[in-house]
Amino acid sequence: MTGPILNLSDYGGYVFLIAGVLALFLPRLASVMALAAGLLCLPLYLYSIVPGIFRQLFPGEYKMPIASTFTWNALALAGIASVAVVVCIAVYCFKKSS
Repeated sequence: MTGPILNLSDYGGYVFLIAGVLALFLPRLASVMALAAGLLCLPLYLYSIVPGIFRQLFPGEYKMPIASTFTWNALALAGIASVAVVVCIAVYCFKKSS
């Protein structure tokens, strides 16, 4: 894993926590923050599942060679599914509060 991808995921987790607290007081702002957090967390999961395509889109120096273009990673798929659910809930709450 590269440092910037892990940093994005960390920041996304922090933004999720802040959005969860703000959901009680400012639901529209919390919805926007949850959407942003989902986008921040997504690259880590995509790198785990499709490292070949990810490396083609973002070339650079990688320490390990690519094992395959697609890999099966149940935790990464669960992460993508959870981010998708949170994004759907955030969009619903954003539309509902307007």
